[in-house]
Amino acid sequence: MPVPGLPSTCQGFQAAAEPNETGPNASWNGSSDGGAKSRVVPSSHVRGIGDGAVRCTNRARGMVTLLRVAVSLTQAFHQSAPTTHTSPASGMIDLVSALHTYLYGPVGAPEILSLHGLTGHGRRWQSMAENQLPQARWISPDLRGHGRSTWAPPWNIESHVESLLETLDEHANGPVVIVAHSFGGMLALHLAATAPERVRGLVLLDPAIGLDPTFMQEVAELTIGSPDYTDAAEAYSEKIHGSWGEVPTQDLDVEMAEHLIQLGNGRVNWRLSTPAIVTGWGELARPIVLPPPSMPTVLVQAMKVQPPYVTDEFRAALTEHLGENLTSVEFDCDHMVRTCGPTKSPPSFAACSEGTDMAATTEEQIEEVRRLIASIPAGFVATYGDIADAAGLSSARTVGWIMRTDSADLPWHRVLGASGKPSAHLAHRQIAKLELEGVPIKEGRIDLKKARFHF
Repeated sequence: MPVPGLPSTCQGFQAAAEPNETGPNASWNGSSDGGAKSRVVPSSHVRGIGDGAVRCTNRARGMVTLLRVAVSLTQAFHQSAPTTHTSPASGMIDLVSALHTYLYGPVGAPEILSLHGLTGHGRRWQSMAENQLPQARWISPDLRGHGRSTWAPPWNIESHVESLLETLDEHANGPVVIVAHSFGGMLALHLAATAPERVRGLVLLDPAIGLDPTFMQEVAELTIGSPDYTDAAEAYSEKIHGSWGEVPTQDLDVEMAEHLIQLGNGRVNWRLSTPAIVTGWGELARPIVLPPPSMPTVLVQAMKVQPPYVTDEFRAALTEHLGENLTSVEFDCDHMVRTCGPTKSPPSFAACSEGTDMAATTEEQIEEVRRLIASIPAGFVATYGDIADAAGLSSARTVGWIMRTDSADLPWHRVLGASGKPSAHLAHRQIAKLELEGVPIKEGRIDLKKARFHF
């Protein structure tokens, strides 16, 4: 059982320093002595292909390393080009280009196009751009149907790629490195395949592509059936008890302030078009697309995501196609892999939990939470808050953290948020298990009045 606060390790993947050569023919590899150059992991070192990919169990250190790889890509391949437009200053928002775009970093610096995932927005990259890689120029648009960009259809992959190319025409001085998360990773792959001359390299953070059509249909139907939230508390609860459970509290507070809006019906939702999101789930079931075989690519998989967005089929295809141009990395974390920032002290899991009481959780408290979860009988459920109260913990979020790290042998499906609505990435599995146990469910929500277990 993992003990909160113990140091973690990230072995075998070393940070990139300044390249020996600049220009279009510079190489993106080198020796691995002491982390002096970026290390390209051989294609045989990918899970399911050989003896295991590089595994990073500390997200803080690992993410900084990946960003150094990204900036080495931009520096190694960066060519001076005449400025064809007047760029807004760092931190400014462009309201004229194809997509509503946030711009960070100095004008004329190596350029990164950062693409968020489904239901996200471009400002999610601000912390990474300003705190982890400020020497680069970040171009961070809201995708179509998201944030403050147009919500008008079409919302298919081709339309997304066209809008992104128009955004590059407006803001980029040459080819860019794409740093992309989830759905954005799929768009990055399509953009690289469509216009390879516009892309220097890819950093794919738990990309979603080529997913099971039945699974995507289930998620789309859940989105249609329950597209919004009763209030901000319900929206917050779904975040912290889902894939955002490891995100620092201050980042989640920024997300709530920036992205949650009041609807005309008195309910709340994220600043997005629900039809665009439903379309996006369907697009994730389209066949795998690969970048040019010579394109340097970093693939990061979040190993706590089940079923995985990074499928074995995609990894195998990418490995065979790219060979030594692929660096594959595994992070021991949930889907929001980019949100854990660098630390000033020796890296540890506690550093990824700033703003919570996770690091102070004792072994006795962990065992008490496990005991309480195990005691929930079939046909009943409990909320994270119920368990926190029964265990004497100050935060329901701590229960969520314990479950993500140490609940594989427990009836995890009997625990859910205060709204009675399972997290989207687990909903189909959780509801199926609860239905088999006779738990009353209506429109994707568990009837807590009938099914709640009292400790």
